[in-house]
Amino acid sequence: MKKLLILTLVILIAIFQFPANASAARPSYPWNSDQPYSISFYQTRHHIIPLEELVKFGTQTYTTQLLLTDFLLSYDNIKKVNLGEYKSIAELIKAYLDRKTPAVETMNGLFGWVQGNLVVGPQNRAWDPGNAFDEVAFDCRQNIYYNTRYTNLKKRWETPATKRDVFELLSTTQMSGIKTATNCNW
Repeated sequence: MKKLLILTLVILIAIFQFPANASAARPSYPWNSDQPYSISFYQTRHHIIPLEELVKFGTQTYTTQLLLTDFLLSYDNIKKVNLGEYKSIAELIKAYLDRKTPAVETMNGLFGWVQGNLVVGPQNRAWDPGNAFDEVAFDCRQNIYYNTRYTNLKKRWETPATKRDVFELLSTTQMSGIKTATNCNW
C-alpha cells in the first residue's frame, strides 16, 4: 500500500510539473509587452504560422554571421527588441553561433515571434488550431488589414522554394493593428 501511495504521489507531481516544463521550451515574446503597441489583458497575440515551425526554419536557415546580421537588421521593430544580456546585435550573433543558451533562447524568440505573423485576438477562443496554420487569424488579418503580399501565404509557406520569402516577409512586416481583436469571428 505504501508503494502504491508513493507511486501515485510521483505520478501526480509529474503531471503537475509537465505543463511548466513544456511551456519553458516555448520562446517568449522578445519585446516589452507594449510593443509594437499595448494590448488589453483579455487579448493576446496569435500566430498565423505556428511558432515551432518558424523557430525550426530560422535555426536551419540562418546559420552564419552574415545571414543572421542581414536577417536582424531587416527585422521590423528590431530597435526596440529585448536582447536579454546582450548589448548589441553583433554580440547576440556571436553568442548564438557559439551556442550559448541565453543567445539561443533570444534568437528562438526572434525567429518565432516575427511581427508580420502575429494577429491580436481574444485570449480565450472557442477553437485554437494548435500546431497548425491558423486560418482564422490569417483571414482576420486579411479582412481587416489586407496585404497583397500575403496572398497564398499558406501555400507559399508549405513550398520549399518560397518558404524563405514568406519568412522574410513576416519578419519585415509590422504586426497588424489591434482592430483584429474585436472585429473578427474568433
